[in-house]
Amino acid sequence: MVYDFEIVKIEDVDPLSLLESENRITDAIMTTYEFTRLIGCRDFQLKTGEDQPRVEIEGEIDTLEIARKELYAHTIPLVIRRTVPDGRVE
Repeated sequence: MVYDFEIVKIEDVDPLSLLESENRITDAIMTTYEFTRLIGCRDFQLKTGEDQPRVEIEGEIDTLEIARKELYAHTIPLVIRRTVPDGRVE
């Protein structure tokens, strides 16, 4: 299935829309491209000082590694919003 996606801040998403999964047609698994884009966006936010790290950095100075730690700890403040061919957004 081909669909388009964008990375948005979690503050810009309706929390109730994240919980509705019974009508979902896309997989809950992130693609490699989505993973790379998500980590890259978060890395850019950390490098420019837009946001503070949300995990214990333990002396870590590499913002790319901090972004990965945030993703694996489920504390990354970004959401993948997928647009499917019929126009619905998930």
